[in-house]
Amino acid sequence: MTLLGVLERKGFVVHITEDRTYIFSAAIKANDARKTAISTMLLNFFGGSVPALMSSLVDGEIATPNDLEEMRRIIRAASSREPKA
Repeated sequence: MTLLGVLERKGFVVHITEDRTYIFSAAIKANDARKTAISTMLLNFFGGSVPALMSSLVDGEIATPNDLEEMRRIIRAASSREPKA
């Protein structure tokens, strides 16, 4: 099965047929696809641990000092918000 066939079976893309050509398009919003991909990666590579993911970014020298400062800002902002019910 082709990659697009797998993605279609999983519900990420759909296709229409024009003559003998399949035309594929996204079946879900980019943000929803991003959330699914991140959740899957987090579970498969980091056992669902956000701290393990963050540690990997820092220890692997993937995150730049600017990235780290942006992450600090995001964490501070999230910490000051009301918890979701």
